[in-house]
Amino acid sequence: MITIETTVYKFDELSDAAKQKALNAWRDLGGFDDEYVIDYCKEAAKMFGLDIDKIYYSGFSSQGDGACFEGRYKYKAGALAAVKKEWPKWTALHGIVERLEAVQKRNFYRLTAVIKHRGHYYHSGCMLIDVEDSENQYRDLKDAEDSVIDELRDFADLIYAMLSDEYDYTQSDAYVTENIQGNGVEFTVDGGLA
Repeated sequence: MITIETTVYKFDELSDAAKQKALNAWRDLGGFDDEYVIDYCKEAAKMFGLDIDKIYYSGFSSQGDGACFEGRYKYKAGALAAVKKEWPKWTALHGIVERLEAVQKRNFYRLTAVIKHRGHYYHSGCMLIDVEDSENQYRDLKDAEDSVIDELRDFADLIYAMLSDEYDYTQSDAYVTENIQGNGVEFTVDGGLA
């Protein structure tokens, strides 16, 4: 049996080159928690009448990356006020809900939508959205159908923006450094995980 002793270092004790290697090693182990963002977006959606079954996304550096979802939408009374109260600074969401409420008002609050994913990609254009009047499925909705579709796609784009922002944040040197220090991770002199 051979005993090998290795000196280990805290992150702050490493050279700059070793710190960069340590950051990359720790970053490669993960840190991006998409469930937090997905749950947050599902909660927001529920407040304005959108029940999301599944969120799909791809990202974050290729053409065609984005997010889409499957679910059902119907009018929910008081949604705009509830969303503004819960998230007073989330103006992008306020705008989506406000425009959905406006189109619902013009259509007697009877518009519903079923949203399904289609194709091989995951972005807002990959959602098949069927909008109808809940009391008269054959009624010509004129521009109301396009308005609902546009807002639901805007929400999918908002989900992607939030996922992308969270990814960028959790991959940043500042976040990874804080994570390393908070977990008391130790390294070899060259920045390898001990």
